[in-house]
Order: sequence, then C-alpha cells, then structure tokens
Amino acid sequence: MKKGLLFVVTLISLNSIAQKVDVGDDHIITVDKQNYAMIDREGCGMFEAECKFNVFDLDSTKQIVIMFRSYKDYMEIKPANKEGIVRYCEFVFLKSKKKAEVGSVFLKSAKMAKIIVKANLFKDGKLDEAAVDEFVIINGTPFSDRARKL
Repeated sequence: MKKGLLFVVTLISLNSIAQKVDVGDDHIITVDKQNYAMIDREGCGMFEAECKFNVFDLDSTKQIVIMFRSYKDYMEIKPANKEGIVRYCEFVFLKSKKKAEVGSVFLKSAKMAKIIVKANLFKDGKLDEAAVDEFVIINGTPFSDRARKL
C-alpha cells in the first residue's frame, strides 16, 4: 500500500515539474503558456537541400541558427544505414560565435523548441549567455571533430 501511494505521489510530482512547451502558428515558443522565444523553420521540405531553424529572442533579434549537418563514416555502415551517414544539428550562437552539436535531429519546430527549453537557453525572453556557455561545454562539437578526422 505504501509503495503504491509513493508511486502515485512521485508521478504527481513529476507532472507538476514537467513544463508544457508549445510552438504556436505565430512561431512563438511558450513554456507553461508564457512566451519564451521565437523559432522559424527554413527549408526542411522533402526535396530541399537545406534545413535550418532560426531562433529569436522576444525582441525579434536572431540569436541562434540551428543547421542540419551530415557526413559519411564507414564505421557507421550498418544494415539500417548502408551509406554510413551521420546526422546532427549544429547550434550557432550568433553573438558569441560559439558552436555546439546535438545528435538529435528533428524537423519539427516543437521538438527543436523542447531542446532549447530543456537547456534553459533563454531567460526572461533574452538569450542567457551562462546557459549558452554550459550548453557549449556539455555538448561540444563531437560530430564535426570526427568528420574532420575522416
């Protein structure tokens, strides 16, 4: 009985902590119905060569460009990946000129917004430079570093 009650309390606690992230038709990212930042997808169509997201603060200043990148790595050749293509997202922080890479590749604004919110990259509608520094340190550039060695 106590284990069941503890489980329910834990679930309720986790749900209350979880943030609801949405992207509206106006491209505004909201977190728990509060405006957070703006995101605009460019390209990403079926036959388009380029796919990127532009991320703006609430003053409409472009702060981040997220570009989809790929390279071929013979070590990644598998039955499900016959060409050994490695895909990743490169985050370019325009003001500081810092870069970081994330292995998750999402073509939907809402999924990309969740990465941005989870990393707390914006605070009070502005890019948080301390969060950017942490994001860059944690993620680094492992994909482009690997691609340069091939």
